Amino acid sequence: MLNHKDPEELISRVDNGGLIVERASTMSVETCERLHKALEREDRGVIVILVDSRHGMDRLFRTAPALKQNFTSRVDIIPLSDDELVHLGVRYAARCGCSMDEMAKLALHSRVASMQKINHHVTAQEVQTIVDEAIGIATRKTPAHLMDSMFGKRRDDDGRIILREKDFAVS
Repeated sequence: MLNHKDPEELISRVDNGGLIVERASTMSVETCERLHKALEREDRGVIVILVDSRHGMDRLFRTAPALKQNFTSRVDIIPLSDDELVHLGVRYAARCGCSMDEMAKLALHSRVASMQKINHHVTAQEVQTIVDEAIGIATRKTPAHLMDSMFGKRRDDDGRIILREKDFAVS
């Protein structure tokens, strides 16, 4: 935590390097002022990245407006929508040699929507885990899968395993 360190000393140690400050909004006003003063020196080639939520960064720069002057860019990363996450899941399944029928896509969409919370946004990694679980279910050797394989119902025209709605069921 930067509140317990001297920003001037940190900046001098990473001369011509970089410093990443996570949970930047937890910095005290005093720490922000000391960091601002340390960054005012132009003889250092230091890149500083402040990481926090959009609201946390807004709060930080409201309480320490002078610190904002030290930064030339701000990047707010917006979480992916449910539709974008499902599209990623479909593409990931294709890379794994599978396809999804429409009901499977709806089931994936439902799983993603149920996981989205105000304080948690579903990531692409979580969608990949869901698809991996569905692939695991779809490729299990069961009598039903054997029958589907015999009658040509498990694979599409390109020979890829078809993921179905039941493969995405929450167990």
